[in-house]
Amino acid sequence: APLKVSVSADGTKKYLFRTSEGEYIESALIPDGERMTLCVSSQAGCRMGCKFCATGQLKKWRNLTAEEIVAQVEFILNKNPDFNPENSQEFKINYTRMGEPFLNIENVRKAIEIIDAKYNNVHHYISTIGVADSDFSWIKDNITLQVSLHSLRDDKRNWLIPFKKKMTIEELGQIRTESNLKTTLNMTLVDEEDFEIDK
Repeated sequence: APLKVSVSADGTKKYLFRTSEGEYIESALIPDGERMTLCVSSQAGCRMGCKFCATGQLKKWRNLTAEEIVAQVEFILNKNPDFNPENSQEFKINYTRMGEPFLNIENVRKAIEIIDAKYNNVHHYISTIGVADSDFSWIKDNITLQVSLHSLRDDKRNWLIPFKKKMTIEELGQIRTESNLKTTLNMTLVDEEDFEIDK
């Protein structure tokens, strides 16, 4: 059971879980009419250290197992029976709450296989900063990417995302997939060059 459930005015539900090993992970349900989006964690904690993300400030991290990733999906669906993925216009799972999926890609891929075997019409969106030497050849059909870009300048992007082993903006632009879905870009909009995540 989650330690905390918070509900926003738009109906978004955020869940805070504690794993069997004592780490905290987050998941979310975003309803949108006949569409539904689940956001799940692929890691407990994160190594990226993104300046706009509180998760990156955690001192410890570990990869979640495929079963722990799937369990987030199953829990949210079980607790929200009005949201039937079989009847929804679109059932989207974003691997975007906590962690960099491509640093735990074997378990993420296994989780996708388990989910696809149980549910039809699932669209998987893998959020990534573009970890260097990642294999994107398997991104096809109902799986696509959400690229955490956050700036159109490499120097500012390197400041926002200090993780060293990542692709440049030019390299990100060369990614090609065989997905049926669009690749999306995530940007962070701020007023100040320097900012504190708790403000």
